[in-house]
Parts: sequence; C-alpha cells; structure tokens
Amino acid sequence: LGVDPTDIDTPLQAAAVIDEVEEQRTRAASVSKSDQCTYCHGTTLIIVWLALSALAHVHGMIPYLKSAELADSEFSAWWKEGYAIYGSYDFRYVSANQLISCVQGLTAMVDTPLCLLAIYAIVNKKWWQHPVQLVLCACQIYGTLLFFLEAHFNGWSGVTADPFGFWVFIVALNGLWIALPAHMMHASFNELRKVLDPEYEA
Repeated sequence: LGVDPTDIDTPLQAAAVIDEVEEQRTRAASVSKSDQCTYCHGTTLIIVWLALSALAHVHGMIPYLKSAELADSEFSAWWKEGYAIYGSYDFRYVSANQLISCVQGLTAMVDTPLCLLAIYAIVNKKWWQHPVQLVLCACQIYGTLLFFLEAHFNGWSGVTADPFGFWVFIVALNGLWIALPAHMMHASFNELRKVLDPEYEA
C-alpha cells in the first residue's frame, strides 16, 4: 500500500489500513476468478468448434460411403439429407468435382483425427496441444482457400447465384474455417513463443 508504519498513530488509522488491504485482496480475487471464467468459456468454445469441425469433415466423406448397409440405414438418410441441402447451394459437392472430392477425402482422413487429437490434448492439458493445433489450423485454412480459389477460377459457376445462399452458405459458413483457425493459430503461436523465446513479453 505504500504506507509507512510510523505514520499510523491511532487504532482508527490501523483499522483503515487493514480495511484497504482486505478490499484490495477481494478485488484481486474477483479479477482472478473472472480471468479463469473467461479462460474456461474460451476453452469450451474451442472444444465445441473442434467437435463440429470433426463432424463436418466426416460429413464430407458421403460420396465415398456407398455400401448397401449404409445406404439403407436411417442414420444415412439423415446424413445424406444434410449433404443434399448444402449441395443445393454448392453444386460441386454433388457433381463429382475432382478437386473438391480430393480435398474432402484428405480433410476427412487428416483433419478429423487432428480435431479429435486436439480435443484430447486440451481436455487433458497435454504439452503437445499447440503443435497439433498449429498443424490442424494450417490444414483447415489451406483446404478452405483451395475451396474458394477453385470456385473463383471457374467463374463461381459451381455455386448458387442466389445472393442469400451465396453469402450465407458459401462465404460466411466456409469462411469460419479461415477465421477461427487463424485465431487459434495466433493463440498457439503466442503460447509456444512464451516457451521458446526468452525475450518474449506477453
């Protein structure tokens, strides 16, 4: 507090100093709890995002799942209905576009396990969480850029011309796989820098 003990002459002054110390302790504890709560909420959102990403990446494997057993299942009907809805806005997903099919296959085989691995690392506080996160986010951004570039170089002929469908389902929805991974990459880079760069100051 910067108070000189020799300046405390009366019990009332001493009580005032004690009250001020307790107030500062209470304020510090409140700030600490607020930071912890923010961290918990942020971590939960990341886990939810990774789980949804894994589901979306597996969802892209539908063109490769053609067994009779799968085709006849109720689960497959729901799964394919969602795929068909998205395909009504992005025709490339239902027209056997070679690049999109390749990206879908690689994404499902690489990004899905990485999403699950990242969730495991976050929940169990593993030291390798951030290296895995960096690789995963780089893969997601790369795949999404290919998605947009393929459409751009083909004059956007493979996607809907409806303004609502274009901006919501093509741009905004897929843009999430650039914006959120970029944010996560930045966070992971800073965490690794704290460990690897002795001159780094948070």
